[in-house]
Amino acid sequence: MPLNFTGRCCARRVILFALLGGTALVPGNVHAQTSRSITIEAPLAGAQVDSPFEVRGRGTPTPFENTLVFHVYDTDGNVLGQGPITVTGQLGGPFAFAASVVYDSPQPGLGWLELQEPNVAGGPPLVSVSMPLSLQSAAPAEETMSPPFMDTAWRWAGLRGPAGNDVLAVGDMAPYTLRFLSSGTYEGQADCNRVAGGYTLNDGDLTLSPGASTLAFCPPPSLSDQFLRLIAQVGSYTQEGDVLVLGLSDQTGAMVFRPPISP
Repeated sequence: MPLNFTGRCCARRVILFALLGGTALVPGNVHAQTSRSITIEAPLAGAQVDSPFEVRGRGTPTPFENTLVFHVYDTDGNVLGQGPITVTGQLGGPFAFAASVVYDSPQPGLGWLELQEPNVAGGPPLVSVSMPLSLQSAAPAEETMSPPFMDTAWRWAGLRGPAGNDVLAVGDMAPYTLRFLSSGTYEGQADCNRVAGGYTLNDGDLTLSPGASTLAFCPPPSLSDQFLRLIAQVGSYTQEGDVLVLGLSDQTGAMVFRPPISP
């Protein structure tokens, strides 16, 4: 079935895509070094996807800080989602990646997934590949937190033990945040790393599905690794006044979050 796109930039991409026989392409306005490559193995070009969806592939050589960047566009060029993708590989050698891509589309329709290797010196990406996809509307979570808890940059304040006692106090709460969005996704900061993913709610049960995140080394005394490990274990939530408490699924304790400090 032919793919019909509106917008001059997307039409050019469709023509190039057809000429290359459906192979992921390097857009004409990006000058990629011939020794660099990114191959998207899944999803297939033109596939129907829902948010979040998994993207898998490989390439060479391994990028700086093992990081690629994804963008999801609609046919008018509007950005529906973006974020980092962490790859596995040794610097200078081949790499592989598998990550969750999150986007927010108000209505279903055709769109584009683009992966880039950023140029740390500035300027255009070192290499960029893209493919058309059939984007479905982002399904909202079964429940949503009531305002003002939704869309708040919650700051991690500490950790409670199974008996409700405080076992860890986070001195500088600023580098550790979580924000829940009405689209059923979340985003946040784990010290020097960025995190994103999806969540589901059901009668007080809360499940976080980690998606794309950076895996930079944060110097001591960073709690980045512990924060990432804990949010992956969240199984419930309660609201205590202006405090958000995320219970761990193994019943070993709970993460305590506080709202931003008012200016």
